[in-house]
Amino acid sequence: MRLTGSLTKVISIAALALALALVASAIPASHARGPQETEQQLVWESFMPEGADFDRYRLSDRDVIKKEITIGNVSYRRGRIQIDAVVPSDEVEIVLVSGQNITWWKGITAFKNAPLRRPNTPRENWVRLQHVATQDDEHGPTTMRLKVRDLRDGLRLSFEKAKALGVHTPMYQFKVPNPSSLGGLRLIFSWERDG
Repeated sequence: MRLTGSLTKVISIAALALALALVASAIPASHARGPQETEQQLVWESFMPEGADFDRYRLSDRDVIKKEITIGNVSYRRGRIQIDAVVPSDEVEIVLVSGQNITWWKGITAFKNAPLRRPNTPRENWVRLQHVATQDDEHGPTTMRLKVRDLRDGLRLSFEKAKALGVHTPMYQFKVPNPSSLGGLRLIFSWERDG
């Protein structure tokens, strides 16, 4: 009898842990707070340019994210990105596309720096602006438009993916240099390989 009671407790604890993980995955971690310092810090050179070798651009979790900077509206047709219209000069557009073989959830969350303007307060106060994501057969493009005037103190992009048990996990952080100079541009990030 005692063994059966212990086994029931172990099963109950495992079921509770699984339920908590499922609840946690329903609310992406990046929605609740600003970027984490434990994420890998990226620079422009971290992203794969068009036509480059995948293996040279693998990130810490073996992911490969390609970047493209364009002017115009983007759509994804017949496996290719198409440009249709112009982004207004007072906005920047962030686009996420996932590769055809990628089905697990991928996301980008944009944060602006809104430092407190009081003495002895932090110079960085990251506030969530918008979020885009892809999952399953929905490969994008998914887009967000940000007002350039809101980015004068900084812009950070958090690249996130589903990990164990589907938990949405911030993986990479990119502090965009000179975001106030991006007006009228579109930053397209294609998540090409999932590590």
